[in-house]
Amino acid sequence: MKTDLEEVFEIESGHGATEALLRHNRVLCYKTRTIRCGEHVTEVECYPVYSRAYPDAERMKERIRSTRAQQKLNDKRAENHFRRKAEANFGPSDYFLTLTYAGTAPDMEQARKDFRNFIARVNRYRKKKGLSPARYMAVLEAGNRNGRAHHHVLIDGAMTREEYEKIWQKGFANCDRLQLANNGLLAVCKYMLKAAGSEARAKDQKRWSCSRNLREPRITESVHRITKRKAARIAEDAELQGEEIFRRLYPGWQLQDLTVRRSDYIAGAYIFGRLTHV
Repeated sequence: MKTDLEEVFEIESGHGATEALLRHNRVLCYKTRTIRCGEHVTEVECYPVYSRAYPDAERMKERIRSTRAQQKLNDKRAENHFRRKAEANFGPSDYFLTLTYAGTAPDMEQARKDFRNFIARVNRYRKKKGLSPARYMAVLEAGNRNGRAHHHVLIDGAMTREEYEKIWQKGFANCDRLQLANNGLLAVCKYMLKAAGSEARAKDQKRWSCSRNLREPRITESVHRITKRKAARIAEDAELQGEEIFRRLYPGWQLQDLTVRRSDYIAGAYIFGRLTHV
């Protein structure tokens, strides 16, 4: 039986590793997951598949889930999902919209209702103009010390900035064109998730909302794209070997970020690459 232990590469030392994991550590091959996030960004995850099942692999995963490593892994997956969906749907013709309140801000439940009403008004306006429903991704931030609720929104550019701002009518609205240079959309996604993160997690609430008309990133998997030999070369010298290998594997794309992570517990390496279209 073959198994991969992707989660183990997220664990820091001292979180319940067992010697049994290290005694059965022959890497059979590498699985490569290619995530196409629209026309501008591709991400690549590559991790080992082993020649036999680790005897206590399930027990190891249970230990992972019982440690702080699981929360770290959950946060990473949530961030990846949000970012990839955003990059698959929004680009330089779209907007980053901030909606705030004049006077006393409402509680969080009312703020969620206000945003739903805002989107409903936007869509009614768009229908009159012959436009399809809005594409958006949004987070609700409670605010820092003063607890003033406000909204951060990625939204499509089918309307003008002034039209979006005028429809809000509950306070200040600021609509800016998205900038893709210097990882601009990546920075916006990180900012939005940070704004939504701590309170939503503490209350076990969904951290963000989105329209139903968004495209999903296109994901393909292969066990042949990055061989064991290529993975070893990348792990040995990520800066030189990694850039050369990724350039040949993904022609027309430029490597922006390359991360190689090893584990104290199992053989092989986890490789992450982020590419942008040249």
